[in-house]
Amino acid sequence: MYNKFCCYLEQELNELLRKKDVPYFELHWRIKEWESISEKIERKCLEPHLISDIHDLIGFRVTTLFKRDITSICDTVRENFCILWEDNKADEKPEDTFGYLSVHFQIKLSEQWLQTPTTAEFRNLEAELQVRTFSQHVWAASSHLLQYKVEKTVPYSLRRN
Repeated sequence: MYNKFCCYLEQELNELLRKKDVPYFELHWRIKEWESISEKIERKCLEPHLISDIHDLIGFRVTTLFKRDITSICDTVRENFCILWEDNKADEKPEDTFGYLSVHFQIKLSEQWLQTPTTAEFRNLEAELQVRTFSQHVWAASSHLLQYKVEKTVPYSLRRN
């Protein structure tokens, strides 16, 4: 069911962004593997009652060339999906601070979209959607590889580098 939902959501997002005339973007998705789920539960001391309590089981990422396109993509998401929460990571940092930047949404299909027989089965499914530029993605991927989950082992003087 998760795979079917991701394929459907990918098709719809691609069409919505194509119609918005975003000049260049990539859309990727993944379904979190059990190893990653169990590691997250342990690392964050979570006590989920249901697997759906893990908000990022389904993850989508839209990457674009230009920062100006992030606004258009985010507006498209807000206009077409039910937004459960939104988090702009840039809002958490002072302007003179370098760090992880991305806009995160927790979304589900709108009630209108769920009225068709082919989408009704997706009623209880949600996805985390991240929107960022390619340069922000490179920084995030490098940071994730070098320090995510083990930040305490990276000397403070090296983190900014």
